[in-house]
Amino acid sequence: MEPDAGELLRRMKAYALPRATQARGTWIRQRGLFLMGRRWLPFTAEERFDAVAPGFEWRARVRFAPFVWVHVVDAFQRDRGVLRARLLGLTVANESGPDITLGECLRLLAELPWCPFAFDHPAFVWSTTDDGLAVRAPSLVPDASVRFSVDASGRALRTEARRPGRMGRRSFVAEWLGEFDDYREFAGMRLPARAQVSWLLPEGKMTYFRCEIVDAGTLA
Repeated sequence: MEPDAGELLRRMKAYALPRATQARGTWIRQRGLFLMGRRWLPFTAEERFDAVAPGFEWRARVRFAPFVWVHVVDAFQRDRGVLRARLLGLTVANESGPDITLGECLRLLAELPWCPFAFDHPAFVWSTTDDGLAVRAPSLVPDASVRFSVDASGRALRTEARRPGRMGRRSFVAEWLGEFDDYREFAGMRLPARAQVSWLLPEGKMTYFRCEIVDAGTLA
């Protein structure tokens, strides 16, 4: 790790963990809106992050219609990414493979501000950028790398990466942007309580995910 990167990473960790010491991971509960096709659909979700064997699992209920929910599992575990969705008991998505694994590893890296105990995990390699830090995970997925914009206090404000995506039957690779805001204290941690995620496409910015953290804590 570059000396400057180490100093900025220590600042990020000191800001994020003013009182908490160490934990196996974190959990967060979210509510928000997810863009599905042309419709913004409300969702609730719980996400768990493992800071020892780096990974996450996001379980969401997306309200598709009155009394109709899509149940989604998005995860990176044991160096493998998966995306599953069920509607009315039927599987409507069950995806894996190299692009899904890369995408889910990028999500893991981008969401490290929600699991600051994992900042200095040996699987992550940090370097400086013009306005913050970049992190790679060469032992997990060699091509996975994201960039963070970090302010003077150590708050991650933006994260960017090149990520494979899909809209309907169209597959693409494009810039992917996460924006964090409204840091609050949860269980001795300072975490971003609001976030939104967008694709930066040739036709412009397309935001497809907005959420608020309603509760969070640590895993023993």
